[in-house]
Amino acid sequence: MNDKFLPIKWSISKGRDTYGYNICTLWDGRQAYRCSGGGYDMQGTCLALWLEGNYRDRLQRLIDFEDITKLYGIGRGNKDRVYIDGAAGLGSMIDIAKAIGVEVTRSSGGRDCSLQGLFVTYGNEETN
Repeated sequence: MNDKFLPIKWSISKGRDTYGYNICTLWDGRQAYRCSGGGYDMQGTCLALWLEGNYRDRLQRLIDFEDITKLYGIGRGNKDRVYIDGAAGLGSMIDIAKAIGVEVTRSSGGRDCSLQGLFVTYGNEETN
């Protein structure tokens, strides 16, 4: 089993067209997965981007061979490609990760007990 910690950082955009927007960034040590805007779904969106970027084959197998009606936020896109909608929320993305064999645990801390990152445990099969 392999373990990894994915820290989540918050910042505020200074861009011309997005000035003042929140930015949520999940970092896996090689690549940053980020989204901007607002709402509770930003952490779920970052996790969805990470899952799509690292486990596309597992997600495709899940959607091809399993009954996915119990999983909120996953579906078939164009040409039967898997699609994950992070706007379904972080809890739904954790459920999807569990369905493909990736265990995700929230790590909170600080004064306000906010989400600091995610602990990920996955099998010996390499990521995509």
